[in-house]
Amino acid sequence: MHEYGVSDPWLSLQCNLNVGGQVYITRHPTLISVPGSLLWEMFTQKNVRSLARDSKGRFFVDRDGFLFRYILDYMRDQQLVLP
Repeated sequence: MHEYGVSDPWLSLQCNLNVGGQVYITRHPTLISVPGSLLWEMFTQKNVRSLARDSKGRFFVDRDGFLFRYILDYMRDQQLVLP
């Protein structure tokens, strides 16, 4: 079982996301690196099989896909860098 209670071993691998039509590929630990965030809640508190998916099976997040790159960078580095 994962430290946050997620027992699916595939979640330690890559996660494919469709955020507002933009495709992102990252790792599960990155998505849960900020406790209490929307992504942390989605991937620790909910049954991942119940999360929305697009037609190609990627997790779907209905947010601005262009701006999501900055959120993902923050989750990776714990530093906010804006253009």
